[in-house]
Amino acid sequence: MNRRLLLGVGLALLLAASAGCLGLFGDGISDSQLDRNATYDWQEVPEWDTTNGTVEPVETAGTTDVFVNVTGESYHAVYHIDNRTDEEFEVWTRGISNDNPVGISALRFRHPNGTTVNGSQLRVYKTNYRTHVVLPNENGSVNGTLAFSGPAEPKHFRLWNYMEGTYEVVLPSGFRTSFFLFGQVVPSADNSYVDDDNRLHLEWTDEEDPVSGRMTIKYYLQRDYYIFTGTAVVLGLAALVGMGYYWYQIRELTGKREEMGFDSGDGSG
Repeated sequence: MNRRLLLGVGLALLLAASAGCLGLFGDGISDSQLDRNATYDWQEVPEWDTTNGTVEPVETAGTTDVFVNVTGESYHAVYHIDNRTDEEFEVWTRGISNDNPVGISALRFRHPNGTTVNGSQLRVYKTNYRTHVVLPNENGSVNGTLAFSGPAEPKHFRLWNYMEGTYEVVLPSGFRTSFFLFGQVVPSADNSYVDDDNRLHLEWTDEEDPVSGRMTIKYYLQRDYYIFTGTAVVLGLAALVGMGYYWYQIRELTGKREEMGFDSGDGSG
């Protein structure tokens, strides 16, 4: 009887694990990781107007729904959460055959009144496929600003768009995407510009066709582009010089053959 009971418990635990309940075994994100320090560009997303007992977003031409600051091996994202009915915000990345949870850090949630809470004050748990952040809700809806940091692959930034809306992504200083051999932006950005710190901003601003799915940005150091093009020019010139020298040698050989009578016009001996 005890063996059957133990077998049943073991089977139940195995099924729970296969269903993605990793949180049952304590495989989550530590409070110290969730509370790490990070600098976020809160001003890049809409602020809130809480006068007269209402909560309304204050959108301007310079704000976006999602702002992502890419620093190389990590990124810092700020999300404008407006009247969201689903209190769970899911973060994931795509693996070889399935989705994988992201080890986010420096989690913050800013309420419309300006109060900011650390990640350890929120409920965060991981399953086999997703990282779940339970957002504070009031009267069945969520309003506020969510920010977190995540790992990134240098020169190849990929981000699943966890919510539809307008996006702005800023690349590290000195990097570009325009040269087709090294750079790629999918989907194509609606606008782009370089700021005073030599950082490229990519913007997706079409509210009628909001960004969804996955965003892929391959970028390169501008210096590498100059090195590549300079090397290509040098090699091209070297090839031209080589071809010219070869042509000159052929002409010289032809002239000598004619002088020695090997190339007479009638072919007689």
